Amino acid sequence: MIAGGSWSFQALSEAAAEDGIRYEVAPLPYFDEPVTLGIGTPIVIFKDTQHYDECLQLVEFFTNPENTIDLIHSGLWMTSLREWFQNEDIINNQWLVEGVHPDSYVDAAIHYLDEYMQPMHYYTMPYTDQIDNLYIPALDSVWLGTSTPEDAIASVYDEVQAICDRWTEEKAAIAAEAE
Repeated sequence: MIAGGSWSFQALSEAAAEDGIRYEVAPLPYFDEPVTLGIGTPIVIFKDTQHYDECLQLVEFFTNPENTIDLIHSGLWMTSLREWFQNEDIINNQWLVEGVHPDSYVDAAIHYLDEYMQPMHYYTMPYTDQIDNLYIPALDSVWLGTSTPEDAIASVYDEVQAICDRWTEEKAAIAAEAE
């Protein structure tokens, strides 16, 4: 089993072609509600940039699936256009490529992402790298069987809480300045 993202399909399809491996797609198990993370690079144009119109043209170019179709067909990228997730004609006739996107891809990747996607936490919260550097090694001890989940989380809780408290204080200060 591989837990990954859309970028995995390029390598998986190449391995399938070379080694005859058959693969399918399934969402990860969940507890109360299904959810999946949207991961990607936010696209930003600053309003006071010297070359706003040119920047806008560039963004329009590479967000148009017609200009990135090879990356979509290879399995490396997904588009960000909602229509491509909801229009079955586009899904079946423009997106999917036999040998790259298995039959399960439509429901387990395209439709699932469209219905249950939440943005990755680093879009809205700073310091995620600092938090990751704390909790990921702590969870490694759980996967290695040297710690319980409770002990692992307890070992980093205070440090993570301090980072979150700092972020909350910074947000409050910015809000106060804006008033």
